[in-house]
Amino acid sequence: MPFLGFLPNMSVRDAADREIKYGQGKANRSGTTDYNWMDKVGGFLGGYDQAGVEKEIKRRLDAELMDKVGGQITTNQAALGGYLTPEFKGIDGKTNKEVEAELAVDEARGKNLQDVLANADVEDLSELSKSATAGQILGFGGRATRDRNEAKEKATKDEAREIRMLENSINNRRLDIQQSQLTGQQAYENRRLDMQDSRDARNARDKQLMMIIQGLNAFGQGFQ
Repeated sequence: MPFLGFLPNMSVRDAADREIKYGQGKANRSGTTDYNWMDKVGGFLGGYDQAGVEKEIKRRLDAELMDKVGGQITTNQAALGGYLTPEFKGIDGKTNKEVEAELAVDEARGKNLQDVLANADVEDLSELSKSATAGQILGFGGRATRDRNEAKEKATKDEAREIRMLENSINNRRLDIQQSQLTGQQAYENRRLDMQDSRDARNARDKQLMMIIQGLNAFGQGFQ
């Protein structure tokens, strides 16, 4: 039972206040660096011990830190979007500077990821490691942009090649039709000439035959 815990400045909260005020809290907020004999006497009189004071110190300093960085944690989680695993895993056992450093890393990773999603036209992140660094994220985005541009260029070339093939096919078909028409016209002309030759030859024979008949008639009349 505390003897004087009910008096001002004699509670465990008061003891924690003094440790924090005089900078005697550990850097990772897990306790005190200088719990001396006077603190122990005060604890005996106030009904608390070092463990209780350190627990109160941690609660107070953790709460202050979370008030400071809670917004950044939420912002980073949204930016990482479930695609990447946060570097920040909590504040326990870490100094404030270590926590802030981890959050700064996640902030850079989240920013780069959002830039990649917005500018690199990336839909599939399966090839991006969930623990990728900020630099690796930018590298992934650069490769994605390059691959996209190469794919577009290839698609454009393929389309142009298909158009050329179609045009060549149409031109070849047109030439085939023209050649077929010329061949048909030539065949018709050849048949016409052949028929004309036949008529001319027949007319010549008929003319020669008439001349022979006329000559025979004239010869027969000479004997009458």
